[in-house]
Amino acid sequence: WRARRTCLSLTKSSLLHKKAIGPMRVHSFLAGAIALLALAACARNDETKSAAPDAPEAARAELYRELELESPRPGALVDSPIHIFGRAIGPWYAEGAFTAKLLATDGTLLAEGPVETAGDWMSVEFAPFEAHLPFEKGRYDGGTLVLENANPSGNMESARTLRVDVRF
Repeated sequence: WRARRTCLSLTKSSLLHKKAIGPMRVHSFLAGAIALLALAACARNDETKSAAPDAPEAARAELYRELELESPRPGALVDSPIHIFGRAIGPWYAEGAFTAKLLATDGTLLAEGPVETAGDWMSVEFAPFEAHLPFEKGRYDGGTLVLENANPSGNMESARTLRVDVRF
């Protein structure tokens, strides 16, 4: 009870009433504390778990426990529409789907669309997925297939990305 009473006595209003510090200092202190908390949160959340070739081994291993891409395999020769299939655990999906993008070697978006499952996506078990993405390869001879988990919360700690290089 004493510890709680001590904490309660250190509220903004009690500090002002006791004239310990002025109102401007309280506001400045609170603004500074909020800014520091926001910076700390941003610093922690600036990376997503990715299975890019240069991603740390532990992040790749964790991602591969969540998603198994059967096709296309890395370095595969693909035609339009690119046929994507495999299986993923439920948290990859929102409303039974997640996103696939096909990027050219220079980062140009060639195709984007949903990857859907007919399985039970509301579980932690694997559910099969499939998609067909039509694309125009243009002058490019290859690119990267990017699978992004559905992340409706926008929480960067929950974001997952699998990247697979393919040839056209």
